[in-house]
Amino acid sequence: MDDAYLYFTAETGDAVTLGVTTFTKTLLEDKITELGKGHQKFIEIWSDGGFTSAAKDTTFVLMTGVTSPGSTDLMNLLNTDAKILSVAGLKAKVPLPSVGLEKYISLRSTGTELTAAGGAKIMARIVLNP
Repeated sequence: MDDAYLYFTAETGDAVTLGVTTFTKTLLEDKITELGKGHQKFIEIWSDGGFTSAAKDTTFVLMTGVTSPGSTDLMNLLNTDAKILSVAGLKAKVPLPSVGLEKYISLRSTGTELTAAGGAKIMARIVLNP
């Protein structure tokens, strides 16, 4: 199932830049709670492979809050480096927490040297376990 309500980014991905990036879309938790009710949901993070070896470590964090885009860090989804991000494909598939989600959920990345990646993109979405 592929639905616009389930993407933290554009379907083609969002560029990751210097410092902190909160991705384009904030998800409404009440729009996803009924999706596949009774089945585990996962957050997938994909890289387009455009990162260079000059890019440094980065962390992807799931945030939640009562206001958009979410102000509380809920969990780290992925701690990674340029070698992993420079290869296109799936980088993480992490279970979506079933507790602790407030009205809004969003994704952000933190890193200090990501501008060297030259606009490489990350795509992130919620999927059902196949």
